[in-house]
Order: sequence, then C-alpha cells, then structure tokens
Amino acid sequence: MMKLTAQARQAGASLETLRQDGFVPAVCNGNGESVVISLLTSEFLAVYKEAGTSSIIELDGAGDESKDVLIKEIQRHPVSEEILHVEFYATTKGEAIEASVPLVFEGLAPAEKAGASISKVLREVNVVSLPRDLPSEIVVDMTAMTNVGDNILVKDLVLPANVTVTEDPEEAVVTSSVAQEIVEEEAPTEIDMSAIESEQKGKGEEEESAE
Repeated sequence: MMKLTAQARQAGASLETLRQDGFVPAVCNGNGESVVISLLTSEFLAVYKEAGTSSIIELDGAGDESKDVLIKEIQRHPVSEEILHVEFYATTKGEAIEASVPLVFEGLAPAEKAGASISKVLREVNVVSLPRDLPSEIVVDMTAMTNVGDNILVKDLVLPANVTVTEDPEEAVVTSSVAQEIVEEEAPTEIDMSAIESEQKGKGEEEESAE
C-alpha cells in the first residue's frame, strides 16, 4: 500500500502562500470528522500517478492515527491545471466501499485481424469491496474475442477475490462487428448549360435556314 504524509493546517492559513511554498491544501473527510491538512505537492503527485482514484492510500498526519483513504476529488486551475485542492475520503476498516475502477485492455483481438471493427464501450466499472481488496485496475483480455460478432460483457470480467461489479452483468464492455467499407461516391457530372444552349441555338438557326 502506498503511503502519504500530511501536515496539520490552520483553517485560516493563506492557501496561496501554501501553494507558493510547494504544498497543496487538502481535507480528509470520513468517519464523522473533517481534518484540514497540507501535502508536499511533489509527493502527492508521485502517489497520485500510481494510485489514481481507485487505490487505497495510507495517510499519516491527518489525525492521531494513520487512515486508509481514497482520493475523492482534485480541484485544478482551469488554465494552468495546477492542483489547487485535494479531498480525501477516509474508509472504515471492515466496511465495504463503492468506487470506480479503470479497465485496462490487454492483447489483440483475433476478430480484429479477421476484419472486425472493435468498440470499447466501457472504460471503467463501479465495484464494491472492502478497502483493502479494492483493485487499482481490472484487466480485459482482448484475445478472448476470436470471431467477428464476439462481445465481452461485464459478467466476463475476471475480478479479484471479494470484489463485485455493480453494473448489469449483460452490459457490453467491448463489442465487435463487421467493418463497414466506405464507398466513395462519384461526384455528379457537371452539366455545361452554355454548351447546351449554344447547341440548341445552332439547331434553331439550321431549321430557320431550311425553311
């Protein structure tokens, strides 16, 4: 389990000064309490890169004891994308939680080699598990799609022990279908109206002279 160390923060402290000093303000909610803290930005980014929002982190400094937390929300500057604030959610040991877990697609579908069009319908799924059992990702084996028309459904996902997916078991994760060929339509022939008018005029003059 990844670890992160926080520092106590006064509620009225200047957040701008805190950020300029290389820290990011944060709050840890859960278990009936809310603790304002700050984190060294470089340390937080390193942990976040690996943990994402679906891995349990052991957080020290947000109370008398360490807490098992999830990153619940990250606020960023709309232009610079600088991290402005982080919210953690403290889990309760022995109590199941629900979280979104990303899907990782591995392998090449044989159906694609056969000319099928592959569509990845889901990129993440919601799961329920104890905090310590929460997976950081769920692998989708694309090699299981052997024929055109094969699909991978939620019920086909290989889940770690003690982890349950909340989505409909029949919901599609990946689908395959016959690839549609794009037929280029020929551009309509442009009619030269001036040539037609000249030809009709010429025929009219010939008829008049014949009379």
